[in-house]
Amino acid sequence: MADATVMDKVQKAIDDVNLSEPISAPVLAIGAAGIDVLGRQARDDPGADSVPGVVQRAPGGVARNIAESLAHLGLPVKLISLVGSDGDGDWLLDATARAGVDVSLVQRSAALPSPTYLAVHNHRGHMTAAVSDMRLCESLGDAHLQPLGDFIRGAAALVVDTNLTPSAMAWLAERRGAVPLFADAVSTAKASRLQCLLGGIHTLKLNLPEARALSERPRGDWQGCAEHLLEQGVQRVIVSLGEAGIGYSDARQRVQKAAPRCPVDTDTGAGDALTAGLVAAWVRGLPLTAQLDYALACAGVTLRSATAVQPALSVATVSAWIEEYL
Repeated sequence: MADATVMDKVQKAIDDVNLSEPISAPVLAIGAAGIDVLGRQARDDPGADSVPGVVQRAPGGVARNIAESLAHLGLPVKLISLVGSDGDGDWLLDATARAGVDVSLVQRSAALPSPTYLAVHNHRGHMTAAVSDMRLCESLGDAHLQPLGDFIRGAAALVVDTNLTPSAMAWLAERRGAVPLFADAVSTAKASRLQCLLGGIHTLKLNLPEARALSERPRGDWQGCAEHLLEQGVQRVIVSLGEAGIGYSDARQRVQKAAPRCPVDTDTGAGDALTAGLVAAWVRGLPLTAQLDYALACAGVTLRSATAVQPALSVATVSAWIEEYL
């Protein structure tokens, strides 16, 4: 539990901003949209054997998850992605639109099936294995973005994940104008795709392994990795440290915030919610400490969901979580 005086100031900062006030320009989320197939074991089994449990199917993809969370938080949001010309693509777009996301800029392709993410969680809700088939999303290149240039340059903010081609990353680096760019590194294997964007990233969210991979510091601590990324031109770096919380660094300050002890259903999607919270809090004009607490709360609320996006995520549930756990 944080110091009561500090938390009173944080809550006042949040209360002083009308988090339900309409935002005119939309946030654009650019990257992966796909189907999540999520399995949860009913008990632990260290062997390579079939284990009883529950398997469910849900909309997924990092950029899509962030977009839906932003919609739940009351922001206008458009998704730019690529899905298959198949039944999965139809279902995915319909579910995403019903959640409040504008999917009119999502393109369809018959070249590959709609992307799929397969994850297995143990009975405590922690992921033990995952396979990501994002081949179609990874064909999203500059040719797909060029016709959308006016939408991109007119956005309140851009959020990108690393399920994009290098040509798309380079195009965004050169053509986005002055729109603030938020980036999610997604995985250690894909984090390096952000290299061409580092000089233009407003806020970079990544975990410690991703930070080490992108900064080429295999055993570096989060502070050293963040410092390297700031030197490359990133304005703000947020490193997710799991149960240790988050680390924040910019040119003027460095902050580490502990993760509160709170209930967990599964940890899938918590990082996407953290990114959405950072974007929403910044667009709403919250001060830094409140931005970080708001983002932690979005992740905390999402930890109570069996799917990657918490359907109950809202300004009200985030505020209630802050009051209870921070």
